[in-house]
Amino acid sequence: MVATERTERIEAKSALRENERRFHELADNISQFVWTADETGWIYWYNKRWLDYTGMTLEEMEGWGWQKVHHPDHVERVVHRIRQCFESGTTWEDTFPLRGRDGNYRWFLSRALPIHNEAGKIIRWFGTNTDITEQIELENALRETTHSLRQRSIDLQATRERAELTATATTKFLATVSHDIRQPLQAVALLLRVLRDDVTSPDGKHTFLAIERSLGSAIALLDALLDFIKFDAGSLQPQMTAIRISDILEDVSDAFSPAAAQKGLIFTVQSTKLAARSDAQLLGRILRNLVSNAIKYTDYGRILIGCRRRGNRVRIEVWDTGCGIPEEHQRQIFWEFVQLEGPERSRSGLGLGLAIVDRLAKLLGHHVEVRSWPGRGSVFSVELVADRTERFASNKTGILLDRTSIFNGKLIAIIDDDEAVREALARLMWTIGATPVTAPQDDELLNALKGRRPDLVIADRNLGGGRDGFEALNRLEKTLGGRLPSVILTGDYDVRDQEQANKSGRCVLHKPVWPAALEAALSFELSRSADV
Repeated sequence: MVATERTERIEAKSALRENERRFHELADNISQFVWTADETGWIYWYNKRWLDYTGMTLEEMEGWGWQKVHHPDHVERVVHRIRQCFESGTTWEDTFPLRGRDGNYRWFLSRALPIHNEAGKIIRWFGTNTDITEQIELENALRETTHSLRQRSIDLQATRERAELTATATTKFLATVSHDIRQPLQAVALLLRVLRDDVTSPDGKHTFLAIERSLGSAIALLDALLDFIKFDAGSLQPQMTAIRISDILEDVSDAFSPAAAQKGLIFTVQSTKLAARSDAQLLGRILRNLVSNAIKYTDYGRILIGCRRRGNRVRIEVWDTGCGIPEEHQRQIFWEFVQLEGPERSRSGLGLGLAIVDRLAKLLGHHVEVRSWPGRGSVFSVELVADRTERFASNKTGILLDRTSIFNGKLIAIIDDDEAVREALARLMWTIGATPVTAPQDDELLNALKGRRPDLVIADRNLGGGRDGFEALNRLEKTLGGRLPSVILTGDYDVRDQEQANKSGRCVLHKPVWPAALEAALSFELSRSADV
C-alpha cells in the first residue's frame, strides 16, 4: 500500500514536471512576455522572450528585481498598485514602459491573474506583458492629429470671426468715409453752381471750368478708391434686372460730353433699342470708367459709343482715336495700380479704373475685351446677356424740364445735419428762384416751416445720431398729411439697404451730385406732383 502511494506521488511529480516543461516550452514561443509568481507575488520564472528583451538573467529578475528595467517615472506607481493586488487577490492590469537591452523603452500592457487551488486559496500568479508600443504611438499620433485638427478648427473659426469683424469694420469705415468725404465735395459742387452766374470775364470762366474739372477728378478718384475697397470687403452685391442700354448711354453722354468738348473731341453716342441683363449702377460705372479713360488718352479725333447684338448677347463698345496700347501691355492694364509709361500718357489717377472695370465685369458675369493699335486708338467692349422683356429697371431720375418757371416761388425744405451742405443747398435754391427752409432734423424743420407745407423736401440719408432721412420724410408726411415730393441725397451705395429703407419709392441721388442733375431731379418731382 505504501509502495503504491509512493509510486503515485512519483508519477504525479513527474506529470507535474512534464506539464511545467510543456508550459515553459509553449510560453517561450509566444509573442508575449510571460512570468509566474508565488502566492506572495515573488516572481520565480520568466519566459525566454522576457529575458531576451531585457538582457537580464533570472537571478537578476527574480523576486522584485523586475523594478530594474522599469522607467523611473513609473516604477513607484507600478509597485504600489501590484502590491495592492497581490494582497487583495484581485486581478492586476497596468501599462508602463520597460527598458530593453539596447537602453530604449517600449510600452507594455501587463496583466496578472491569481491561480486558486480546490480550496479557493491562491497558490500562484500568472502574468503576461504585451508590447503595445505601436498602439500607443498610433493613439498618440491620433490624439495629436485630433488636437491639431481641433486647434485648426478653432483657428479657422477665429480667422472667420476676425474676417467678419474686419468686413463689418470695413463696411462701417466705407459708410463713414463715403458720407464724411462726400459731404464737403457736395457743398463745393453746389457752391460752384451758385458762383457760376457771377463769373463773367473770359479768364474767370476759364478758371471756373478748371476748378470744375479738378473737382470732377477728385470725385472720380474717390469713387475709384471706394469701389476698390468695397471689392476687398465683399460689400458690392449686384442687383441683376432687365435694363435699357439707352438709359445707361444717355447718362454717360450727359456726364462726359462737356469734358470731350473741352478737349475738342467729337463725342458720339449711337442710339439703341437693345436691352440686357445687368445692374444699372454697376454697368454705368464700367462704362464711365471706359469713357473717362478714352477721353483722358485721346488728344485729337473722336470718341464713339455704340451697341450691337450678337445672337443672345449685347456688345457695348467704346472707340477712341487716342495713343493706343501696345499688345504686350494689353493684359496688365487691367491690373491694380498699373499705369503705362510714355510721354503721351498722364500720370494722374491711381491706376484703378480698368482694374475696377475688370472686377465689376466678373462680378456681373460680363466679358470685357480690348483691341488697340498704337498711335491709332483703341476699342473696349463689354458683352452681356440680351433681354427681350418689356419691364425695365432704369437709372434715369427723370427728364430735364423748363426750370425757369417751375422753381419760382416754390417752398423747398432742406434737412441735412451738415451745415456747409445745408447752406450750399439753400444758396442754390435761391439762385434758381425757390425759397429754402433749412434745418438739421425733421422736428426742427417743422418749427421753421411754421405751419406751411413745402412744395418739395430735400433730405440727407444720414442725419447723424442714427437718424435716417427716409424715416424723417415719413414723419413729416404723417404730421403734414399726404405725400410730399422729395429727393434723398446719400453717400451710401448699399443698394439692398436702400431698397429696404426706401419703401415709398423716393428719388435717390448719390453724393456728390452735380447741380444740373439735382435741378433735373427736382424739376421732375415738382412736375410729377403738379400732374397728380
